[in-house]
Amino acid sequence: MPKSEKEARNIIVNSIDYRWRAKGSDGSISISIWPYELPHPGIFGSISYCEVVTEELNNGETIWRLTKQIVITNKLIQRIIKLAINDHGFDPTVKSKPLNLFNLEDHIDISDAERANR
Repeated sequence: MPKSEKEARNIIVNSIDYRWRAKGSDGSISISIWPYELPHPGIFGSISYCEVVTEELNNGETIWRLTKQIVITNKLIQRIIKLAINDHGFDPTVKSKPLNLFNLEDHIDISDAERANR
């Protein structure tokens, strides 16, 4: 499945060249990973921004602030690809349906993920 290369990043896992993209939306970060020049359409899922902090003002109003937001890096993308291969039978060389892992926090360890400094 051809994908737009716009804003896509590169990673090589098990000698296979992949492209990936992370895009923020309301409450989560959507992740798309696809093998470059191979027939499999790819791996999809999302991760929450994490670390939401609330602050209550004197008038009772609540303010939501994102602090220490998770940063999607090649380390996390590599974990997702290896999970797809080892636990879900993902084979980038075989044409098949997309693999949607939905909430990636249920599948991979993000405890050591890089965090934004805000």
